[in-house]
Amino acid sequence: MLVLVVGINSNSLFAQSKGWAKINKMSGMAQVDDNYNADPERYKKAIEYFNDCLKYFPRDYEALEYRGRAKMNLGNYAAAIVDFTKAIDTKSDHILVDAIFNRGICRTEIGHYKEALKDFDLVFEYHSNPSKIIYTFIGKCNFHLGDIKQAKDNVDFSISNYPRVNDNYHTRGLIRLKEKDFEGACEDFTKAKELGYKKSLEKEMAAACK
Repeated sequence: MLVLVVGINSNSLFAQSKGWAKINKMSGMAQVDDNYNADPERYKKAIEYFNDCLKYFPRDYEALEYRGRAKMNLGNYAAAIVDFTKAIDTKSDHILVDAIFNRGICRTEIGHYKEALKDFDLVFEYHSNPSKIIYTFIGKCNFHLGDIKQAKDNVDFSISNYPRVNDNYHTRGLIRLKEKDFEGACEDFTKAKELGYKKSLEKEMAAACK
């Protein structure tokens, strides 16, 4: 009889743990969605919530995709790619495009430009009108793969839609620097810095702002 009672209690505790895992997933999603100031501590807390959820539900595509987003926003791109890929492998249609899009962004940020462009092609395959911010990252890939004309077209198009995205001005500055338009490049690097571009622009500005 004692063994039976212990078994019931264990099952009950396991069910409660699974219930809390689902609650933690919702808490983590809120931490990511409502983090308007991009507070890194909130992203770290969200990852803890998702880790707990995924212990009990390892194929929960929402937890995987959101944990990937939290890692991406912390700059942990390689780990984010792993989570996005797992989310994609669940074949859940309504999360698939977001995960592919975000994986493409992460691949761009770590220099895997050809793989990133394949992801962006898939985004267009699954979504006829994705966010125009995609052209920011396509343009960056184009530039680093040596397709300067296509890079310029895509970045200019992105700027026309998102004039306050600092990445656009950094990439266009690199394009103008390559074309020896030093004044234009200097203006773009300065604009990127004003808009909060996080990486050092010292080398680029030294070359352009003579």
